[in-house]
Amino acid sequence: MSHFDPVAAFLTLFLIGYAIFFITAVTSVLTSGTGCGMTLVWLIVVCVAPILGGLLWFVVGRADARRRLRC
Repeated sequence: MSHFDPVAAFLTLFLIGYAIFFITAVTSVLTSGTGCGMTLVWLIVVCVAPILGGLLWFVVGRADARRRLRC
C-alpha cells in the first residue's frame, strides 16, 4: 500500500527545478560569447554558489555580455 508524501514530492520538484536552473545557467554562460577569462570567472561563480551565482549571471552577467557584443 503506497501513500503520498508531500515532503518527498516537494523535495523532488525542488531538485528537478534546481537541476534545470543550474544546467541552464551553465549553458547560458558557455554560449554567451564573452571572453575566455570572463566565461571562466562566471563558471566558477555559478559552480561555487549555484543558486546565487545563477541568479547573478541572469541579472548582471548576461546583460553585460549582450551589451559587450553590441559594441
